[in-house]
Amino acid sequence: VQQKLMEDRERICNLLMAQKARVFICGDVVMANQVEQALKDILCAQMSPSDATDYLAAMRGDSRFATDVFGVTLHVE
Repeated sequence: VQQKLMEDRERICNLLMAQKARVFICGDVVMANQVEQALKDILCAQMSPSDATDYLAAMRGDSRFATDVFGVTLHVE
């Protein structure tokens, strides 16, 4: 997934910033983290890394970025 995002990074950046796109990531926690990192990397073409992190946080706050992930293992003794 993240490779496909990076292949079309200019369009993705435009969708995120100018078009106010919504992002929903569903799947394995490792993949979800990699996709989120890819989105940060894409945004870094237009802003600093800390601003990209803040931008994604603002998207979460605006209900434009959500995740539904699985694969977390809890060890209970």
